[in-house]
Amino acid sequence: MAPYSFEPVTINHNPGENEAVTVILKRWYDKAELEQAVEYLPPGLTIHSWAIVLNKLKDVLEKRGSACAVRPTTVEEIKKILAIANEYKLPLWIVSRGKNLGYGGPQARVKGSIIVDLQEMNKILDVNEKFSYYTVEPGVTFFQLFQEIQAQKKHIWCSSPALGWGRAMC
Repeated sequence: MAPYSFEPVTINHNPGENEAVTVILKRWYDKAELEQAVEYLPPGLTIHSWAIVLNKLKDVLEKRGSACAVRPTTVEEIKKILAIANEYKLPLWIVSRGKNLGYGGPQARVKGSIIVDLQEMNKILDVNEKFSYYTVEPGVTFFQLFQEIQAQKKHIWCSSPALGWGRAMC
């Protein structure tokens, strides 16, 4: 790993908290630098079969990215990813804008799972005022839905938790 060189963190309006976070991150980084990296493969796969899976996933998305995460943007891409996962019996962990708090967070429960991040699928497909419902893709946030309802001047509201970063998928 390269030596510690990241800039001080700015995540809060309080400079004291920013300094504390920077110190904590430096401690974490220094500890991680001393530990040897562990590579987890999906259950039942060899390094060779894993390389085949990665190439197939890259073909679906035509992008390079993390070896264990994909970010599809269409239903067709999801279908292809699922076909590959079924062929190789791969565990998948699905995330989008939500924090998956009810499921223990965005980190997969099975080591070696492929993370399927749906946050790029963020289209609002329908806002139905008459029957009080909306149809959205999984990456739509409550803020986006609220803004769309306002833009369309609909007399409907979205049920939102206290924090608006969550997804609006129902």
